[in-house]
Amino acid sequence: VALKHQSVSLGWIFGPGSDGIVKSLDAKLDAAKASVVRGQNKAAANQLNAFNNELRAQRGKHLNDNAFFLLKVNAEFIISKLGP
Repeated sequence: VALKHQSVSLGWIFGPGSDGIVKSLDAKLDAAKASVVRGQNKAAANQLNAFNNELRAQRGKHLNDNAFFLLKVNAEFIISKLGP
């Protein structure tokens, strides 16, 4: 979440409509966090995969490569720690 906010403040997430994209990304991250708290790691992994799918969809439109790779790699790292 902090890295996503940093990406916004650096202008790496940009353009008209980017507020909606930021809210959508936040919703996915919030849902993943809530799933982890409930012990539902598989659901959290699915939500983070949805987060990565949205990153891919917005790459070059509202996200530059810096934001894309920073957020994607960190989400993948968390997914790898959630287990099978």
